[in-house]
Amino acid sequence: MTIDAGWNKIIKSSVPNAFQESLTVAQTPNTVFIDGQIKLMCSSQINNWSVFFKVQFLAAIEKAFATGADTVVLGFDNYVHVPEAKNMTQIKRSRHVPVLDFKQGDDLPPIMPENWSSAMRNRTFKVKVIQLIVNNIRAHYSNDNGLVTQNKTVIVDFTDTPEVIGAPRDLPNLSGKRGECDIKAFSWMCYGPLLIVSTDGDFMAIALIQLEQMVLEKNCSQYVYLLRMKTSVDGGLKRPRQGAVKREYEYVDMLTILSWLNEQMQKTGLKGSPAKNFAALVASTGCDFAMNLPSIGPKTLWDNRNQFHNLDLTAPNNLFLALARVYHKMYEKKIRTVNGLENNDHEFESIVHLYDEIVTRIKCSSKISNLVQSRTWNLGRMSAHVLNAYWTLLYWSELQHYPDPMSGHYGFERRGKFVTFGGDI
Repeated sequence: MTIDAGWNKIIKSSVPNAFQESLTVAQTPNTVFIDGQIKLMCSSQINNWSVFFKVQFLAAIEKAFATGADTVVLGFDNYVHVPEAKNMTQIKRSRHVPVLDFKQGDDLPPIMPENWSSAMRNRTFKVKVIQLIVNNIRAHYSNDNGLVTQNKTVIVDFTDTPEVIGAPRDLPNLSGKRGECDIKAFSWMCYGPLLIVSTDGDFMAIALIQLEQMVLEKNCSQYVYLLRMKTSVDGGLKRPRQGAVKREYEYVDMLTILSWLNEQMQKTGLKGSPAKNFAALVASTGCDFAMNLPSIGPKTLWDNRNQFHNLDLTAPNNLFLALARVYHKMYEKKIRTVNGLENNDHEFESIVHLYDEIVTRIKCSSKISNLVQSRTWNLGRMSAHVLNAYWTLLYWSELQHYPDPMSGHYGFERRGKFVTFGGDI
């Protein structure tokens, strides 16, 4: 699961010049970060380990150097530090795909498993594959003196201490719980303009926050580009037949998007950080750590942003109030008016009562379908959801210094050996 694709469509429709087919010479990155977790997923036509390494990883590294970068970082998740709350996403995926039987101490098979998706559900197997990739990268580049003479470096960012191959580099501060590639990538902004190669939508929200924080804390700007699958804003186009699907990619200039976002939030009149306010909305519509809101998607939230005037959505009570206002607005012609929503000075508990009143009126209205009534979250689920989104915002902001999601303050619960979203639906 990643963020709702509707956010990318909103951004691209509003600031199309930030999306381009290629980078100019002036946009040459110093560093390219490749999300290795994405590269682990491959076509069913690949069943040979050597071909897998060359096609998925070696070719990606060489293509990264071809951009003009002198440093390529290949990142993998360090599962020791991946937040516990992430297992909800893994459990959901495993419901649809069986998990390969592979135990600690087992050797990789001579050819790749036929059901690769099943194999990737087994973390022990996945770690073994990553170790194979790392060994092959080390063997391929360690004997290549051309890297040193060209002042080029390959960095493998997997465990706590990244491995540097080729020309030496001074490593940045890598303290903290650097688990997922989503947060690892931004450790490498210190080397200059950064290009991130990944299809994961979380990078959009995280990049905006990190760029903004750099401006605020260091009084300087930085270029961050994403290379991701092309976002289509033409909803009316027919989807091509399965055999004719061609994946297209585009570069996204995040600094240009941040400038646009600053203007939008200033017009709307939200308080505090434009990037974090936006990210709070993004997280609330669903991501790895928060469920999708029923009946409300990116377009509905974005179109109603004028209702958030003078609110700082990075505070849980304000985010809760914003969502309550949107739900009330959606059904205002079918339910009796709930008074007090126009007041911005609400504590979390007072919004709880307002939302509970809205839900009660939705579920009792004869003008609203049974399906909508049944899908509308009760108070417990919505309260936990707001806290889930709030923790996600902290995770995207503080990166490897994120707070413990299981501390009891963020709407996650432990049930047996699993972590679940708090509140019953």
